[in-house]
Amino acid sequence: MAILQYAAELNIGISHFVSVGNKADVSGNDLLEFWEHDPGTRLILLYLESFGNPRKFIDIARRVGRHKPILAVKSGRTRAGMRAASSHTGSIAGADSAVSALCKQSGVIRCDTMEEMFDIAMVLANQPVPHGRRVGIVTNAGGPGILASDACESHGLEVPILSEPTLARLRAFLPPEASVKNPVDMIASATPEVFEKAVAAVLADPHIDSLLVLYVPPIVTNASEVAERIVRGVAEATRLADLEGRPHKPVLSCFLGTHGLQESMSTLHEGRIPSYVFPESAAIALSRAVRYGEWRSQPPGTLSTFGVDRARAERAVARAAARGPRACSSPTRSPTCWPPMASPSPRRAWR
Repeated sequence: MAILQYAAELNIGISHFVSVGNKADVSGNDLLEFWEHDPGTRLILLYLESFGNPRKFIDIARRVGRHKPILAVKSGRTRAGMRAASSHTGSIAGADSAVSALCKQSGVIRCDTMEEMFDIAMVLANQPVPHGRRVGIVTNAGGPGILASDACESHGLEVPILSEPTLARLRAFLPPEASVKNPVDMIASATPEVFEKAVAAVLADPHIDSLLVLYVPPIVTNASEVAERIVRGVAEATRLADLEGRPHKPVLSCFLGTHGLQESMSTLHEGRIPSYVFPESAAIALSRAVRYGEWRSQPPGTLSTFGVDRARAERAVARAAARGPRACSSPTRSPTCWPPMASPSPRRAWR
């Protein structure tokens, strides 16, 4: 009930909510195969304590993840967690490094916490998958802009300087005190109209793959009006991208101190723009979405096939099995003999 309520507050629709218990009959792999073909499901969130059939999970996840992102929280990362998982469902939690490798290979977005999983879900459920690591940042306060820049680069994203046409476009309506390179600090006097223009300008920049908009509520502006103008700026940039044949870019927002500002959150939700309380949370969510986009853009690969004479191989194995193992002084002399259990001269035996 808590998860369903939290998802509703974040404007994340739920098509199915399944609690499988100890998976005596229906497994997570069964659900993945069902959701793969369910038209009402665009995003899959998993809480896992174990992998009953890891090879099958990889095969299914690699196929499903090509068109439906899969996010997973895997518990049992520590010895205490593994002990609790074993007593909880009787499952044996796998080594954490092996789980990370499995998720990386299969394209599953592994999340450290439930909160992080829903932060990432807000991006992938409402915005297009990023096509690159370059982030544009628009803010009305310098401090949060610096924090956002540090968070982005700390998690593998890039904050490049904007192109000259974009810089000229921003200087045309921003005051001289503003900083336009990236992050774009419009200073505290930025009006809702200025937010709209800056969002549209930065989104159109060819050096940018995604946009993070930060808003700190000063006395002179209204949060709900800013939210409405941000949505309009994104809509205008999307319209121009469609006309010019450019891909859509994801947009995230961060309204610091948004508790109680339900009108602005409702406006952003209607525009399908995810909003976060702190810039670090937005940067982490965006970085996970970027990695998923990079995995999905890679070729799926092919399984190698080998020309093996199965009958001949089986006969050779049968002949060797019939003779049984034989001790020898050098394994290189005969492929069908085994080294002795002990040798008085190991150096001579293995020379």
